[in-house]
Amino acid sequence: EAPGPFPGPLICEDVYWGADPGPLCTPRPWGKCCDKAFCNKMNPPTCRCMDEVNKCAAACKDCQRVESSEPPRYVCKDRFTGQPGPMCKPRAQN
Repeated sequence: EAPGPFPGPLICEDVYWGADPGPLCTPRPWGKCCDKAFCNKMNPPTCRCMDEVNKCAAACKDCQRVESSEPPRYVCKDRFTGQPGPMCKPRAQN
């Protein structure tokens, strides 16, 4: 059910105006956070997360091993339409 002045079923492709974009309908393919996000300038943006991780998130469809990594590290190469989410580490640690 959609919150606010337009009650009814919530549709994932709805456009939200204002500071609150509403709930996410699909999980970000890289998980809840990303330190190395690359997004285009579209509205909404299309983003990729280039974080090297021990294991890709379950939602990732294109998980690739980083060739030069030992022990093995992985990067999710999926693209996501929407904000990349919060950073995993505080900015001073990156």
